[in-house]
Amino acid sequence: MDANPENNSRWDEIKRHWFVENVWLWLLPGLFMGGILGYLIGIRSTADLDDWFISGIWPEILSTCVAVALIYRLDRWRDNVRETQRLKRDLLWQVKSRSNEMAIGAIDRLRYEGWLEGENGLLAGADLSETNLAQANLNDANLKGTDFTGANLEGATFIRSELENSSFDLAFLAQACLYNADMSNASIWKTDLTGAKFQSTKAIGTRIRRSNLGDAFIGAFTDFEDADLSLTNLANAIIVDPTAFKSNTTMPDGKLYSPEDDLSRFTDVGHKDFERNEWNEGDD
Repeated sequence: MDANPENNSRWDEIKRHWFVENVWLWLLPGLFMGGILGYLIGIRSTADLDDWFISGIWPEILSTCVAVALIYRLDRWRDNVRETQRLKRDLLWQVKSRSNEMAIGAIDRLRYEGWLEGENGLLAGADLSETNLAQANLNDANLKGTDFTGANLEGATFIRSELENSSFDLAFLAQACLYNADMSNASIWKTDLTGAKFQSTKAIGTRIRRSNLGDAFIGAFTDFEDADLSLTNLANAIIVDPTAFKSNTTMPDGKLYSPEDDLSRFTDVGHKDFERNEWNEGDD
């Protein structure tokens, strides 16, 4: 056995591609060879018309064998398709499990199978409300439109993830990492983002209302254009680049951002005009 795990992984991927997902392709060379042999036997038999057995029976036997092989391969292919669909359903059910260990394992398997990222992202638009995905590695995942309402996502990583139009209402994202994530038009209401990390994060049009960004890190190239941070707590947050906020960004006091604004009154609890928000109270 190859001691190099990368080679083994590559070989497993090749086997899965040719022997499982595209097994029907093996029918083509068999069908081609069957046609050639049948043709050759046909030529031989017509050259010797006295031999009725060769001219009449062998082509029939050969065509029957080819048909049986074709049916067998198609049946195997159909079984593999069914098995793949069953595996996808099982993994999605496991991600929704209240067991954090089971959910993390299912996400790792989805990544291995290529069902977490891009157009094949199985979790895009899924209902993952109330799930326990603490410490989950969701980097590069397609999570567009996914419902994380009330989910435990403490310490989860969403680096380069696609989070557009997703919902994090009432979720727990303390210490979550959102570097390079696109969470445009996401809904974040009464969400605990204590110590969350933002850098090069796109949050255009995102609604972050009545949420907790206390101790959060808002790094360079983060974009809160047209975002709504009404009644959100920014106490002790580190804002590296104020240009993250635009003229159409609604700040915690309900007013639009201005470059002349003193952001420390939102972040410095000792500021004489500190904007204190009881983010988890009220329903607006």
